[in-house]
Amino acid sequence: MLDFLKTRDVSLIKEIADLARDSVDMLAQEMISDDLTEAALENAIENHPLMVEELSLQEYLWSLAGEVAGSGDFFGDLIRANAEVEARLMK
Repeated sequence: MLDFLKTRDVSLIKEIADLARDSVDMLAQEMISDDLTEAALENAIENHPLMVEELSLQEYLWSLAGEVAGSGDFFGDLIRANAEVEARLMK
């Protein structure tokens, strides 16, 4: 995240999102039965409530990132976007 703030290289944000998704994937996998076929396991992970919420949150964050990237007040927008995300997570 610090590298992104220094460089504004959006690929770093994608890398963070990928790591978050991988973490949720592993957690969901631990919560799902071990006796599923690989295809059934992938489907169960994709539809697990934690994964559904993570993907929804990431879609929302990407929409905010687009707004922030087009603004002249990058850090102000980043602070406002963070507040919006925190409010959403508290629901």
